[in-house]
Amino acid sequence: MRKFIILAVCVIAPCFLHAKSQISITARTYLDPKIAFDEDALKKTMGVDLGMAVLNNLGSLLFGIPDNTQSITAAALTMVPKNGGIIFVDGNPKASTSRSDSHVIVSAGTHNIRVCYPYDDNGYYEVCGEEDAYVGYDASASVIVDANKLYITKKGQKAKEEAEAREAEARRQREIRAAEERRLEEIRRAEAQRLEELRIAEEKRQRELWEAKTKREGVNQAFESYQDKFVRDDNLGVVVDPQANLMWQDSEATVAPTTWGNAKKYCDDLQHGGFSDWRLPSISELSNIIDDDKFNPALNNAFRYFSKNNTWYWSATTNSKNSSSAWYVNFQDGGTYWGDMTSENSVRCVRNIK
Repeated sequence: MRKFIILAVCVIAPCFLHAKSQISITARTYLDPKIAFDEDALKKTMGVDLGMAVLNNLGSLLFGIPDNTQSITAAALTMVPKNGGIIFVDGNPKASTSRSDSHVIVSAGTHNIRVCYPYDDNGYYEVCGEEDAYVGYDASASVIVDANKLYITKKGQKAKEEAEAREAEARRQREIRAAEERRLEEIRRAEAQRLEELRIAEEKRQRELWEAKTKREGVNQAFESYQDKFVRDDNLGVVVDPQANLMWQDSEATVAPTTWGNAKKYCDDLQHGGFSDWRLPSISELSNIIDDDKFNPALNNAFRYFSKNNTWYWSATTNSKNSSSAWYVNFQDGGTYWGDMTSENSVRCVRNIK
């Protein structure tokens, strides 16, 4: 018993008093309200910190264990649920929240304890929370950085403004694209309406011509004039077939005689009359614009442009008996033929009226 009392008086008590007299701070940064606002939990945590300080002193005095923190008393920075932050004491980085064994030693007086970490996964908003604490001769002093007092740093504010500016610009670009799509859709609808009105007007005109012809010349002669079913639009450089709902390219702007493959690509890429959905016509579509009563060109009167140097025009229809050949129309005589795809013929594109 006497030995225990001597040990307690000479060793343990001085260690405890020495710990209490050391200048240390437990800078715990809590984001968990269960700990931050629980007085019993705080007292327990502070007791653990004081016990750590006493044990550290005891190990140093009895066994000469060096303190790698250059101080007898060290306070652990633990219980930070959000990693990736940096803990500052008086503006100097002292520890990381990703480590549970970090120690911070301070001198007596008032100190600023601050923790900074990214606000979101992108790291745009760097936020900090801080508290001022007076540290006397009490190793159990505990500082809590309240999550409700977080603020955005200058660096974080700048990053936030840049992120918001990028989002605003992206939103503006989306609105511009949406407005352009609406404008193009209005143009398409207006054009479709105009073509529909042309088709109705042409049908009415043809019907009136038919009725007038039958009264004047009889049915057989009137039927011949009914073949004039195409409507020309000089503004767009096209000829419209209202009955077949087709629009034909008819302008000087065309490609020189070329191979079948290049002809298809030319029509697929064509931008003409405000439209981009052109294609190479089928042999039946191409034959439909032939006028059998005409020669060189055997072409309906609505069409004004015609290649006199090469009167053969490619169709998209391939030869079922020969995969390397395709059909074409000779608008000199109105005949249909097939030939090797590597041959060079003229091109006239067509598109469907939607």
